[in-house]
Amino acid sequence: MQVGILIGNNIPKATEPLKVINSQQEGPYACYTPIGWIVYGIHKSINSTAGISVNRITVQESIDSQLVKLYNHDFQESLADDMPEKSMKDKQFLANVEKTIKFTDHGQYEIGLPLDDKEVTFPNNKVQAEVRAAHLKRKLSKNQTFYTDYKATVNDMIRKGYAERVPVEELEGSPGRTWYIPHHGVIHPRKNKLRVVYDCAATYKGFSLNKELLQGPDLTSNLHGVVMRFRQEPVALMGDIEAMFHQVEVSRKDRDLLRFLWWQEGDIERPVEEYRMCVHPFGATSSPAIANFALRRTAEAASSQYSQEVIDTMLHNFYVDDCLRSVPTESEAVSLVKDLQEVCRSGGFRLTKWLSNSREVLKTVPPAERAKDIRSLDLSQDPLPPDRALGMKWKVESDTFGYSIDLQEKPPTRREYYQPLVRCMTHWV
Repeated sequence: MQVGILIGNNIPKATEPLKVINSQQEGPYACYTPIGWIVYGIHKSINSTAGISVNRITVQESIDSQLVKLYNHDFQESLADDMPEKSMKDKQFLANVEKTIKFTDHGQYEIGLPLDDKEVTFPNNKVQAEVRAAHLKRKLSKNQTFYTDYKATVNDMIRKGYAERVPVEELEGSPGRTWYIPHHGVIHPRKNKLRVVYDCAATYKGFSLNKELLQGPDLTSNLHGVVMRFRQEPVALMGDIEAMFHQVEVSRKDRDLLRFLWWQEGDIERPVEEYRMCVHPFGATSSPAIANFALRRTAEAASSQYSQEVIDTMLHNFYVDDCLRSVPTESEAVSLVKDLQEVCRSGGFRLTKWLSNSREVLKTVPPAERAKDIRSLDLSQDPLPPDRALGMKWKVESDTFGYSIDLQEKPPTRREYYQPLVRCMTHWV
């Protein structure tokens, strides 16, 4: 009998009983353990007067199947592909999106807000938005840098058509279908970049926009799979979809649920005025699923015009707005970058900020489409600076992942003072 694996008694967890099937008469009994079913005991036909008896243990699961379970536990992409049936809420979300989605004349998808109750009546929360706007005004007036960045961000959104001033004839709005979203600024600690966040979770009289929106299914590609494929081949590529959420428009009938208060031209000395979002905002619970749905629909619509490799990249190698992929050769990488940009453009998305460990590939990308830190580099001699790949530090020049430790200097806490003493006392006890 060939031995596949030996498990010692020093690993009791491997054979810990999770389920027991009791013996019948004097027969063996079975235990279900983390490594599968194990049978204990001797066969009743064995002569009990014999000087030696042997317990035969049988593992019914093969070593191969156990390894598959181990790999699936560590790399869960295959399990994610076999997801259980979608919930009723997810089905409702998808039905809502399919019913309202359309491709506009100016080359972008338009999708309505996926409300849980289509007949919901919102209270008038303008007073709440006015209080928050007054608080924001005080904050802006105290910090000139913050004010300058905030004004530039909102004015840029209006200029690009992501938001619009509510026309005078529509200011009254539809009763029960008008909602005002407070907003505030958040500064990224590492990038030192301001982002305006729309507080769709703000509650007024028990209502909030996020409570009424369906979140939708998780349409994001599996993180483990994206990272592993990024490390699979020698030529690595990374790109980013510019303002992904803002590339999907909101149906006109739903835009009054996305009103916000702002000052014309950002001049806080003027009276506050009413604006509304024309795109799905950062802060709405449905926006990630909406954006991913539109991106996937873009790939499906282009499936007959591009190679399967390009479509698979669109469907499986994007983690929200980040595209990460690796290919065997530089020529394949150059072709893939070009095709991915074209496919994304066909759905109203701009795939930009390209970065690669191959200088030859980067030379084929226009400087304006490269990552910010390498646009001005001399690719023939300057070293490629490190960047972040899904939160990890990617050393592009050596094509390796690394990490940095930033230890903050602060006085130790009382707990930290006592921990060595406690360990010492525990040792002697």
